[in-house]
Amino acid sequence: MKKIATIMTMIAALFSGTAFAATNYFTGAVNNQTQIAGNWSLGVITDWDDAIVADWSLGVMKTAGTAQANMYYNTLTFNTNMNAVTGTQFTFNTATSSITNFVRDSITVDAGVTNNVRLGGVWASDDTDLNFYHNGSAKLETDDGLYQASLNVSYFGSNTNKLEFEGGSINSKYAGTTVLDNVSADVLVSGISTKGPFGLGANPLTLKNGAALNFTTTTVLNPITVPAGEHVSLSSGIKTHTFDIAIDGLLDISGAGAYWFNGLLSGTGDVTVTGGTVVFNRTAGDSDFSGTMAFNGITQTRADSQFGTATLILKNTANFRGFNDQIGETIHILNEIEINPNSPSAIPRIASTGAASSTPHTVLSNITFTANGNLSLQATANGTSVGDAAFVDVTGVISAGTNTGNIVIDNEWSGVSYTNGIVRLYGVNTYNGTTTVEDGRVQLMGDASIDSTSVLEVQNKGILDVSTRTGGAYTFANTFRGKGQIDGDMVLTGLIQPGAGTGTLTFNNDLTLSGSNGTLAIEVYGYNGTNDVLANDGGDAFTLDPGYTLNFSFINWAPAEAVTNGTVITVLENWASLNGAGGNNVVVSGLDGQTIDTSNLLVDGTVKVVADTSFDQWVASYNLTGPSALATADPDGDGLSNLYEYGLGGNPTNGTDTGTSPTYGTMNVGGTNYFGYIYPQLSGTNSGLAYSLELTTNLMYIPWTNTGYVVWGTNVTGGALDFVTNVTTRVEAQKYIRLIIQNL
Repeated sequence: MKKIATIMTMIAALFSGTAFAATNYFTGAVNNQTQIAGNWSLGVITDWDDAIVADWSLGVMKTAGTAQANMYYNTLTFNTNMNAVTGTQFTFNTATSSITNFVRDSITVDAGVTNNVRLGGVWASDDTDLNFYHNGSAKLETDDGLYQASLNVSYFGSNTNKLEFEGGSINSKYAGTTVLDNVSADVLVSGISTKGPFGLGANPLTLKNGAALNFTTTTVLNPITVPAGEHVSLSSGIKTHTFDIAIDGLLDISGAGAYWFNGLLSGTGDVTVTGGTVVFNRTAGDSDFSGTMAFNGITQTRADSQFGTATLILKNTANFRGFNDQIGETIHILNEIEINPNSPSAIPRIASTGAASSTPHTVLSNITFTANGNLSLQATANGTSVGDAAFVDVTGVISAGTNTGNIVIDNEWSGVSYTNGIVRLYGVNTYNGTTTVEDGRVQLMGDASIDSTSVLEVQNKGILDVSTRTGGAYTFANTFRGKGQIDGDMVLTGLIQPGAGTGTLTFNNDLTLSGSNGTLAIEVYGYNGTNDVLANDGGDAFTLDPGYTLNFSFINWAPAEAVTNGTVITVLENWASLNGAGGNNVVVSGLDGQTIDTSNLLVDGTVKVVADTSFDQWVASYNLTGPSALATADPDGDGLSNLYEYGLGGNPTNGTDTGTSPTYGTMNVGGTNYFGYIYPQLSGTNSGLAYSLELTTNLMYIPWTNTGYVVWGTNVTGGALDFVTNVTTRVEAQKYIRLIIQNL
């Protein structure tokens, strides 16, 4: 009996003061007023019933503008029967001084409800937690005010069902938390510190499970949290937001027009920004965000240290700008920046810009290509003061790893060229793509370099400035081309291609072409009389080292046969001095039976088209092929090889024509008799041959040497052969001399 009494006591305690909640259907049968008993299926409305709104005839209930009797619900549910009416507002009351609707547990819109449901008036909860469950396909319009000192509110949806926060002068004033879970919330009324769609301005707002928070012309003060593991979104129209955002999950930010975030960023999550122009302007600069931020559209940062230690990712055609509001201000963006465009044609940009006369200055650190692609660096000023100086400094390293990253220096925007914009590189950069200086100046500072870039192109509005480097002339070993200007001493050891087509590369300081792997490629166009030129301002030295190849192309001369012998082409223009020892390899294409004479290149900067007298051309003229065309061959059996027949003006197909043989004999020079030896040599500088003598005094025991004689002079005849006079002493009892002819 004692055990039974204990059980009965527990049951009595469980039910004391509490009635079972009855299910009561509202039909609006009498006059659409909730406080009228005849409008309820049970014929009476009892406090804390589970109320189900099934139908109402007029569609709007409790419309009086003064406070009416309070209503108390355990739960409030809208079911599919309400689809038969078009009205949406369940309650509406402009009297904000009193509470009119209490809900102990939850408000639910069932799945299948296709009409909008609007909650108007003033609401509160009998508990400290109130849940909204919106499963309908239309909107749940919360045109209400939640008036409660302490309240935690959660809005749950399915497939991001649409919520609409309205309210006007009636707005929520609770202190507590708000959760948006799998709903899409349009905020149509702004919040202030004492009230707002999410209660007091200090109330935290948490986004979960795909929730979307949408501002058009409104904002709130509530700090927003994105927990780890959640993927949510936030969109904005033209508005300034000051709320803080703590991101440990994934947040997508989008918008239209210019929208500002002036609050604190924190967390370790990931942010993706698309659409409109997003401006980050927390002047305190105290962000401790350490995740990633991916930008797809236009982004401005107007203050230092906006993103903590986050990694910034520029995708697609992202335009990322440091914006100076004040004169002399510098915007530091020292985060690690990754370039990850979605296609080869996409060009993300990093730029400086600012207010008029502000001298924009943006400072960056390391930039890494994490995919193949391009990056434009732009030092631009304000559109109303295009002549202002502007700077973009990359103080770290630009690298690409195994990717191919291309850098474009382009201080032009919307057709306006910012001629005083300067991009300054401070690091030993390792990216391996191309570097194109399209518009404006790029400076290499200190020991900065771009040695790994495969092609360095300076276009006609571009300036490459290496005068700001330390350690002397800058040596570049890869392809160098363009029509622009170069400041500072340079040594080029790779391929040089002035112009795109034909054009002039202007070097404003000393230039040296050096190395056996280097080639100067000169194009000559006949149809417009232009050719490639290396120019100077008149005060500097040009040096051409031996071994550097000179490549002349007449392929675009139209027609090729119009090139006449004697045509003079200026290659080096306005240099103070031309230096070099000759011995350069000359390659010519696009001519027929002609070649280039470079004998005056280091005299007056010109070359000349002449008849091709090279060995290969000579062999071809006699139709020699195969073994008979070799330099060592003697197809006519006259004892002279083809090379010697060529060098002496002979005929390799006629054994009786061995050309012009050397002559020798005693010569009196200044009263002294010498032994003279005169040999012929092909005239011009393009024969490809080297002539010399070798001497010995004993054919058996003393080797031949290229010593013991002096070249006395050359008789330039103007014909096919010139004649070189050599003299040697006659003191020896016997002396033997032979002529050596070699290919260069």
